[in-house]
Amino acid sequence: MRKLIASLAAASLLATAVPAFALFTNGGFETGDFSGWTLTGTGTSLSQVITAGTAMQPGQTLDINPYNGLYMARLQDVSGLFHTTQLSQTGAITQADLNSGGKLYVNWGVVLVDPDSHIGQLPPYFSIDILKNGSLIDSFYADASNRQGGGWLLAGYASWSGGGYGGTGDMYYKQDTYAYDFSSFDLGDTLTISMNVADCGYGGHGGFAFLDGIGTTYEPPTVPEPSTLILLGAGLGGLALWRRKQRK
Repeated sequence: MRKLIASLAAASLLATAVPAFALFTNGGFETGDFSGWTLTGTGTSLSQVITAGTAMQPGQTLDINPYNGLYMARLQDVSGLFHTTQLSQTGAITQADLNSGGKLYVNWGVVLVDPDSHIGQLPPYFSIDILKNGSLIDSFYADASNRQGGGWLLAGYASWSGGGYGGTGDMYYKQDTYAYDFSSFDLGDTLTISMNVADCGYGGHGGFAFLDGIGTTYEPPTVPEPSTLILLGAGLGGLALWRRKQRK
């Protein structure tokens, strides 16, 4: 019986650890790197694909783990110094993309340092741009001062200096899913997604973004649980199913 529970738990973890996302290559970053993506800007050296074991940023108190699978992308870090970073990829629309429902999803999160010393003026920000055949057709934007849409959580306190610049401020975090309906696209049309994060325009306050689950398959962000609870839940669920089958 113990072997059965362990096998069911392992199978459950394997099935959920590596979700597949269509339209874009490596939409869940499960290769452990940025394969398939174009990473540009002045903050590329600060960006990485992270796991649940990746250390938090200085001053960060809210632990943020991959939303889907074992990996997700993090663009930039808490440091300021005028960094801007862009992650992009272009995909051609196929019949399978249209048959899947014709929607693009991005599980995103962002931590932005609130520059209370210059509220409303050039704060750190995060944005998503969608292009059809090279032309901008949709965009999303959020910044540290206005914290658009509500639902922001206090994630720590930043105190940074470097390169002759420096700043302090509360770190605010928000996680959400961006969705775009491309069902009106024709076969062969190209869809480009560009995700961008930037420090404040005065150089003293940083911002960093988390990206996962990018593609036509919606995978709800996972709720962090201790690994022991995951194993126990998977095992007990499988055991209950096995017992029901035995009664039939």
